Amino acid sequence: MIPQVTQRLGSILASFTHHRQLLISQIVDHCRGNQCLLCADTSVNECLCPPCSADLAWLSETCHRCALPHEGDDICHYCDDDFGPDHTLAVFAYQFPVNALMAEFKYRALMAVTDLFAARLNDLALSSSLPDFIVAVPMHHQRLRQRGYNPALLLAKQVAKRLHVPLLTNALVRQHDGQQQKSLSAEQRLINLQNAFAWQGPSLQGRHIAIIDDVMTTGATAQVISKLLRQAGAVSVSAWVIARTLPS
Repeated sequence: MIPQVTQRLGSILASFTHHRQLLISQIVDHCRGNQCLLCADTSVNECLCPPCSADLAWLSETCHRCALPHEGDDICHYCDDDFGPDHTLAVFAYQFPVNALMAEFKYRALMAVTDLFAARLNDLALSSSLPDFIVAVPMHHQRLRQRGYNPALLLAKQVAKRLHVPLLTNALVRQHDGQQQKSLSAEQRLINLQNAFAWQGPSLQGRHIAIIDDVMTTGATAQVISKLLRQAGAVSVSAWVIARTLPS
């Protein structure tokens, strides 16, 4: 019973920290007013002015499976049948200043940036077939307790609301944390993620599921979760991310 009580207490503390962080972010947004986050010039409806928004590393022609820059309807040479998702949507290339905005989103829960990312991902999703359900890449409860919120879930909630697609919360869980992915190679990432996730939700028989995350680097996380969702019955899996890391 003690581990269950400890985990429950951790969830309560994480929820408290999450709401406190959101309140701070709302205060910052209010004080900032209609000011561009990148150049401090006037912005109208979003946190970026039109020129700064236009200068972001937008992705256009991409491989439909992995979202790396690619022309044509075939898949690119970077991905194969083992990649994981059937389809990937990515709004930006992960480079400056998108990486700076991503830091505000991931570590400060700045609501203006969350709104911006959700709106752009929503626009991109509308150009594709909508899924039956949306799931967010989960965080381990220890990391969630440390940060206070899951950025992927914040994003997923907004996107699901905008698209009127059901969001399955607490169905996909992270069983262990493992080593930080950013320091690992593609092969090491897959090994690090073995048995990291579990599906505790309903049968997904014949369903199309969209996985929402912030950044796709090698695609290892999406690959592992895609396999898990197919084992639960999903017939099609898409990965939706804000940014895609490009090959060096």
